[in-house]
Amino acid sequence: MRKQLANEKGLTLIELLAVFTISSILIFLISSVLVGVQKQHIVQSDESESIFNVTYAAKVITKDFRRAEKIELVEENNIKKLRFTLSKLSGSTINEYYLTDTTLYKNASPLVRGITEFLVTVENDMYMIEIEDRSGKTIKTELIKRK
Repeated sequence: MRKQLANEKGLTLIELLAVFTISSILIFLISSVLVGVQKQHIVQSDESESIFNVTYAAKVITKDFRRAEKIELVEENNIKKLRFTLSKLSGSTINEYYLTDTTLYKNASPLVRGITEFLVTVENDMYMIEIEDRSGKTIKTELIKRK
């Protein structure tokens, strides 16, 4: 009988439970790390998108500001608008920027979404533009109108 037990091949129930337990712990640890990495990726990509959107809006407005012959701050239907009159060979073009809800518009077309604040203040020939998104990222720029 002793010979027979010594020659038996296979795993006992205890050994199977130990392997199952160790494997479960490893799978749990690996999945926890993967979930953490995925959450961090989502946060970082949202932050990156916010920074890009605010920066993009500031660049587009600055470009129109530099090309503008006439700059006006107007209010229509309780909406404050920054209006640029640009001259081209084919005639004048008017570009308007304004914030409605959380979308910054350029000529009634959405330019950037997720904007909570769009402020324009004027002192002499200096225009101070502040754009803030929903995550709190803010871009402030001061532009001086050349004569």
